[in-house]
Amino acid sequence: MLLVKVGQTNLFSMNESVLISGITIIICTTILLLNLHRRRQMRRPAILGIASFISLQTVILGFLAFFIQLGIMERVSVKVFPEVITKVFPDFSEIALIVFALSLISLLVNRILTDLTFTKIGLEVLIGVVVYNGYYYTQGIDLVSFLAILVVLVGINLFAEIHQLSYVDELTQIPSRRALEEEASKLTSNYTVAMADIDYFKKFNDTYGHDVGDQVLAFVAAILQKNCKGMAFRYGGEEFTLLFPKTALKDCYEHLDYLRQLVAETPFRIRKQTKTTKSSKQTRQNGSVNVTISIGVAEHSNKNGTFSQVLKAADLALYRAKKKGRNCVSK
Repeated sequence: MLLVKVGQTNLFSMNESVLISGITIIICTTILLLNLHRRRQMRRPAILGIASFISLQTVILGFLAFFIQLGIMERVSVKVFPEVITKVFPDFSEIALIVFALSLISLLVNRILTDLTFTKIGLEVLIGVVVYNGYYYTQGIDLVSFLAILVVLVGINLFAEIHQLSYVDELTQIPSRRALEEEASKLTSNYTVAMADIDYFKKFNDTYGHDVGDQVLAFVAAILQKNCKGMAFRYGGEEFTLLFPKTALKDCYEHLDYLRQLVAETPFRIRKQTKTTKSSKQTRQNGSVNVTISIGVAEHSNKNGTFSQVLKAADLALYRAKKKGRNCVSK
């Protein structure tokens, strides 16, 4: 906001320039914060909530910027920074435009071709917007161009939030198989993969109903997500995949057994349910049942050189764990 030169805007007044600078910066900053949350595997992404959060902060900071300008900006010289920069870079306006354009292009390409996090790229965009905003206001940027820039920036990131939903399993709220495939594409060597399966899961569905089966899935997923030192994914059905990058099998075997014990020792409480049929109305009371999991684990090696081979080896190990009687870890 201190990049605005007093009295040299064409289509904006001083107040409007400060306001728009504040809006731009808070949007970019919020985008960065949201991606830091995503890096921590934010469990319940909500596009509407995120959009409202951005809008609210934008309005608040806009008013703050306006009142700060009234009380402070008139007493502060804001000519120094642009004048120093223009002496060093005579064609700084062109450099600013190039930096900003490349930042937006990099952001879009990163979204399409690589992972979902883009903190570094987002920082480039933030720098680009500040530079572009601060210098071009001294030249008289028009409102249409500025709004177009904001639409592009916010549009890309709202699209990213929609894109994120396809990477989170709706029932368990942990990363899905698609997210696993994306993480697997980044792996090179020295990693371990474990497959976990809920024991006798079909009996939960047959005995208590599919609603309780869903509760069991969410119950196990929550334990794995909270306590796993690696990354937990729902692979499909009652199976989960645990990924440990840069970790040898011997270094995570005991941890996997700890996770198995944790699931077995944590009571699963069935919520009270009322089920109505044509002939009767049945009420199921609250109660506790035991839930256990079997785990198979394998690591990257000369024999298992690709992720699919390691995953298959972990699946075979899971089969051996079930043959041993379930509720155990096998390699």
